[in-house]
Amino acid sequence: MTDHLVHLPDHFQYVYQFESGRSKYRCGPATLAMIGQIAFPGRWQNVSALEDQIYTQYEGPDTDANQSGMSDTQMLDWLTKQGIGHINMASLLNNMGNFQAEIQAQNRQSVCQILLVGDESKLVYAANGQKLHNWVDTGLAHIFLRVGYSDDQAYGLYFEPAAGLAFPKPVAIPWANIVEAGIEACIAVMPDHVDLPPAGFSYQTGTWPALQPAPIDRGGLIADLQLASSTIDAAALALGQVPATPFASIPDLLTKVQHTLATVQSAHQRIVSDLSKV
Repeated sequence: MTDHLVHLPDHFQYVYQFESGRSKYRCGPATLAMIGQIAFPGRWQNVSALEDQIYTQYEGPDTDANQSGMSDTQMLDWLTKQGIGHINMASLLNNMGNFQAEIQAQNRQSVCQILLVGDESKLVYAANGQKLHNWVDTGLAHIFLRVGYSDDQAYGLYFEPAAGLAFPKPVAIPWANIVEAGIEACIAVMPDHVDLPPAGFSYQTGTWPALQPAPIDRGGLIADLQLASSTIDAAALALGQVPATPFASIPDLLTKVQHTLATVQSAHQRIVSDLSKV
């Protein structure tokens, strides 16, 4: 069994959406406060303050009486304004098989996703089926962060900002339950220092950023080849100085060796010449 987890920066903090005197509908801001740490490690030192700031910016006073929650459109707006690279995955939601394969491939390349579901009551802990919330939550929308998955246990790994604090972080949620909860939006988010891939790119069939070949140390390579050439020259000179001995009676042996060395020497010279022109 293997769990694939995106790279998380040092000192990453899980963000809980509940705080005394604050709105109970801060799942979106809490998720974005975690995203901010992944996209720009160290930019926001106080993630609780960031959570409050985002809520106030989009929903008004962050008070217990405020029951407004963020939409996917608002989250997209915040990501854009912060310069956080992201991909709106809405076009893939009509094919759950392909959608699942794509977000798994993204997770393997350290791309996480924001998920918005329509019925948070379907969210349970994969280990024992326990509901993540202990209140009447049927039909309530919810936002949380996907950071990985198991390749053989049919669950994903999520930082769920409303889950009881006793649950692991990230918590394993069965994929079937995520689908049953009704995925209404998904936003893939680029990790730190990774630009967006080209339009139409699929993580299932490609690697992003594209792997670059290691740079060639042309100077070092030329020096090595020149050293090899000088070694061959020295060997050829030594062979030319071998006196006539019974070994020289072996038909054409020395002649063939000398001819081979001359051929190799010529080849080395051409390589050095070609590399010096690059």
